[in-house]
Amino acid sequence: MEQPTDAMAEESAQSTEDHPSRENPHVEETGSVKPEDETKAAENDEPEQSPEERIKALEEELEQEKERSEGNRNDYLRAMADMDNLRKRTEREKENARKFALEGFSRDLLTLADNVDRALTAIRSNMEGEEELAPLIKSLAEGAEMIEGELQRTFAKHGIEKIEAAGKPFDANLHQAMTQVETEEAESGSVVQELQTGYLLNGRLLRPSLVNVAQ
Repeated sequence: MEQPTDAMAEESAQSTEDHPSRENPHVEETGSVKPEDETKAAENDEPEQSPEERIKALEEELEQEKERSEGNRNDYLRAMADMDNLRKRTEREKENARKFALEGFSRDLLTLADNVDRALTAIRSNMEGEEELAPLIKSLAEGAEMIEGELQRTFAKHGIEKIEAAGKPFDANLHQAMTQVETEEAESGSVVQELQTGYLLNGRLLRPSLVNVAQ
């Protein structure tokens, strides 16, 4: 009976030597500790934060988030302000383009208005003393007056208006002085004679009035 017992013991010992991991499942055949066990051990070695330290860390994180949020809000407000300024500038440019698109054409029409005005002045000056030609001259005057009236209505429709200069104080923004005149009939610095009518286009100077100014 003793022989079978010794044989079983030898077989058990041999099995243990061949499979050492059966006795310690956490030890590999090479005899080293598994990596996950090292990680767990390292985590256990880290000191735990106290409640006060944890609260302080959370407060710092909250403050950082507030600063980032405020920065994003400021960036958003600046972007909105830039967009609003761009919209207003675009609308203003479109309005100016509409108002002043015909500025060159309007300036050319002023020459026509000047010629009609000169014609009227010449006709009126020749009406006296020309009894035989009076009816014809009168008809010419009426025709020229109709043309001038139609021109002025067209000008007003498109924002072109005359600058009133005679008797007004000299304004360098509206008038161009040609000469100074010594006179006691007008205040110094006032317009005593208008040589050429000035015009505005939608409030912008289209052509200054050419004037003589009292000294």
